[in-house]
Amino acid sequence: AFYEDMLLDDSYFPSLNSYFKTAIGSSAAGCARTGGGIFSPVEHSQSREEHMKQAIAIRHIHFEDLGSLEPVLEARGYKVRYIDAATEELAAIDPLGPDLMVVLGAPIGAMDEAVYPFLWFELELVRQRLQARRPIIGICLGAQIIARLLGGRVAPMGVKEIGFGALSLTEEGRNSALALLGNVPVLHWHGDQFEIPAGASRLAFTDICPNQAFALGQDRKSTRLNSSHITI
Repeated sequence: AFYEDMLLDDSYFPSLNSYFKTAIGSSAAGCARTGGGIFSPVEHSQSREEHMKQAIAIRHIHFEDLGSLEPVLEARGYKVRYIDAATEELAAIDPLGPDLMVVLGAPIGAMDEAVYPFLWFELELVRQRLQARRPIIGICLGAQIIARLLGGRVAPMGVKEIGFGALSLTEEGRNSALALLGNVPVLHWHGDQFEIPAGASRLAFTDICPNQAFALGQDRKSTRLNSSHITI
């Protein structure tokens, strides 16, 4: 309920309850007769899968996945596929093909491509996605990558922000899908921060880090928050 649903056909996830009430379509057991013949549950499952929206999640560490965001996306009709950035061929991925791209976190920096060469390919993949104005979410490292590519500076804060702490929301944040996170303790674990890119709206901040989340346009969302530690 905390992610703006400009990516998912509605304006917002209406409430936490709406997630739990959302039913994912399932195949009926056995075969059911339809007007022209036998309806196979296998065929039904394949047909449903073909019509599901596609989401790719670029992952850097195996346990830093979509967390509780994954069942929300699945409930909204997305089939999720993970791409492991350090081991898979990022240059072979169509940056415009998926309906949604999510760039996940990692204990590295958005400027570390000299140390981690796969970042060159990841930066190019995200750059093309942004240029095409296709829906994208950035979490943690992903937020920093998006900010960098949109012209925002990414640099160390000079202090680590580690532990649980409440977010403060800007006016734009209170009117966004992050509204339900206001004053909710969430886990912070980073030492870098991004500048808010030109034209973007700052959504959240803390006493230590003035820029915690931003949004740009109708089809781009970026947040530093670690979804594994946020109830969605």
